[in-house]
Amino acid sequence: MGKAKKQQMKFKILSLSANDKAKDWVMKIQNTEELPEAKRSYSINIKVDDQYFKDKIQKKNDEAKRIEEKPDMFADYKNKLIEIAGEIQEIKEEKAEASEFEIKDFAAIVKKADFESDVLFLEIPEKVITDIINLRHNVDCYVVNLK
Repeated sequence: MGKAKKQQMKFKILSLSANDKAKDWVMKIQNTEELPEAKRSYSINIKVDDQYFKDKIQKKNDEAKRIEEKPDMFADYKNKLIEIAGEIQEIKEEKAEASEFEIKDFAAIVKKADFESDVLFLEIPEKVITDIINLRHNVDCYVVNLK
């Protein structure tokens, strides 16, 4: 038997609700790209999306480079470069803060997979609900790993 294949996806949390038993919850998530497949159950973790932060930093570095190439176009270009350096530091701090909300492996059962709308309905344990609620408004900087 081979090692379980890991799927990584950007996602949106569409809803969280308690099921009839009230011991387990159902999380409805949408893959922001295309849902490639679905299994009956997964071990899931939610991690910081390194690429999300790399892209944000790269945009700031590109902005600084444009300013350095044509400094005479900016009245106060030195202060603008200092401001960009501060913004890059803030992005790094945002990433460090986001990593504190990562969710370690938990089991999930697929209740329904809707390939037309790229939505999974996952039954998840109550113990991770608070953690998911803590990151639900900032899911852009996370990826969900399914294995």
